[in-house]
Amino acid sequence: MFHSSGKVFIIYIAFVVCFYSTSNAQQATVESARPVDIVFTLDLSGSTNGLVDNIRDKMWDVINQWKMFRPTPKLRIGIVGFSRMSFTGSSGYVKILCDLTDDYDVVSNSLFNLSRSVENGYQFIGAAMETTITSMDWSTNSSALKIVYLIGNGKVNLGRIDFRKQCEEAVKKNIIINTVYCNKTIKDNRANDITGWIEIATSTGGEQYDTYVNKRAPLFNTKANLATLSAYKDSLNATYLPYGKLCSRLKYKFSEEYRMKQFLLDIVTYKHEYPDTKLSALKVNPNKENPISGNVSLEDYVNANLKNRNKISDTIMTYFPEGEEQRVQTEIALPDYDLNNLLDRVLIVSYYKLALKNGFKPLTGADNN
Repeated sequence: MFHSSGKVFIIYIAFVVCFYSTSNAQQATVESARPVDIVFTLDLSGSTNGLVDNIRDKMWDVINQWKMFRPTPKLRIGIVGFSRMSFTGSSGYVKILCDLTDDYDVVSNSLFNLSRSVENGYQFIGAAMETTITSMDWSTNSSALKIVYLIGNGKVNLGRIDFRKQCEEAVKKNIIINTVYCNKTIKDNRANDITGWIEIATSTGGEQYDTYVNKRAPLFNTKANLATLSAYKDSLNATYLPYGKLCSRLKYKFSEEYRMKQFLLDIVTYKHEYPDTKLSALKVNPNKENPISGNVSLEDYVNANLKNRNKISDTIMTYFPEGEEQRVQTEIALPDYDLNNLLDRVLIVSYYKLALKNGFKPLTGADNN
């Protein structure tokens, strides 16, 4: 059974759908993609209260920007949390919240499912680094770009795990560690801590940044308020007829990468990608929650949903000014681009620098035409 906009549909599949057939263009994209693994290792103690909200609020903006490179990054994201007493002392107060995955909804859910309660905890940076470096499912592809964003504050030499030894392990595995030191207010004194954070970054090929976790500003422009976009999102979600898991992030749904994933999971997307496919053998059976009487041709149902989705999508896209990702890409390349201690700007600029350094090319406006 699948839930969509309050209705339950039971789908009986009477023929085999070729799940893994792709168009020549899609296959070329897959073959040209290059692995990029990024782990966010987050200090979740009271001194960084607001960090989780900051990461999860801005995650999708940053993901949308990552597609602005060639070869196409085959991006996976993972989350490690540390400095919460509930993670237990035997682990060094460290917990893998989400292993590396390209299912960004899983990443998002791991952040939203995390308790927002602020706990006092031991900030054992060495233990957090050890878990990140040795226990995550890092790519074994020799061309993979592997990045850690160690985000938090405090002294780096606390606990039984030597942070310098972990730096050596990171270098052996070609893992770059960027450190982001969190200041809660402009009056915070970081002088006693920052030397260690700089050492971790420089010894692993990364950079050290500062941020204020409660300081936010829009990175991308829209012409609609959140309530309007939320209403359109619900309407768009209602056009999905899943035969697998269902994702729900709005703008990301318009990317080629998302469509390539969804055509294996959502019949309406499949029909969009392969319009000549006949679905007459599939039936939507009626039940008490479905007002349609009698067996209904799935062909008609899917075509109606596809038409409705295209109409909604066209409306939604008018609220996102054209070329926003390209605008941001152009701005972050400028030498005087102001990070303004904003986390999303720090992440995008850091990724941009590492991408160029490691053989990626920025996608230009001409490439989009």
